[in-house]
Amino acid sequence: TTDASHFIFCTKVSGIDRDLSAFGCEISKAQRLKCTVSNKVFTIFLNEKSIFTAPANENLGKIVGVVIGFEGAGKIESAAFL
Repeated sequence: TTDASHFIFCTKVSGIDRDLSAFGCEISKAQRLKCTVSNKVFTIFLNEKSIFTAPANENLGKIVGVVIGFEGAGKIESAAFL
């Protein structure tokens, strides 16, 4: 079996320990992914729906980088850090 894992704040978040199925999406259509930090909570949105939250135990400031990996083919059309 494969372990779908993500790193949040340098901490591994494993699909074995947590349901990450909400990250799955229709790959033939463009998707909108957004990450926010508000009130010490990190949230990932997929198409405006919150799909993942994690506590941000310290003031992280602005998000300055995101790593996105694909199993198989994938494409990113645009990215912005606001």
